[in-house]
Amino acid sequence: MHMTMKGEYAESNEVSKFYYQSRNAKVFLPKKLASKITSYFQTCSEIAHLRQKCDENTNNEQLGKFDHLIEIESKLSPQIDSELMDLLISINYLNEN
Repeated sequence: MHMTMKGEYAESNEVSKFYYQSRNAKVFLPKKLASKITSYFQTCSEIAHLRQKCDENTNNEQLGKFDHLIEIESKLSPQIDSELMDLLISINYLNEN
């Protein structure tokens, strides 16, 4: 989500801000959604870690892993957004009735 909004790769200091939220998701959200949020956080953390290590000497294996992680992030982000929106809509609907 951050990467999509900023159009940049994840930075460690930005990703680390969401550590506790990713952990708390297990308490406050449905299990499936919380699991996706945890996976998303872990993926973004790995991207940030790899990004710090990348330079012109980066090998193809590392670049392949980086691309794979970006693909995972790209799949999880809209799923999480959609499921959070659906959850908020359902909560609002229940509160209105």
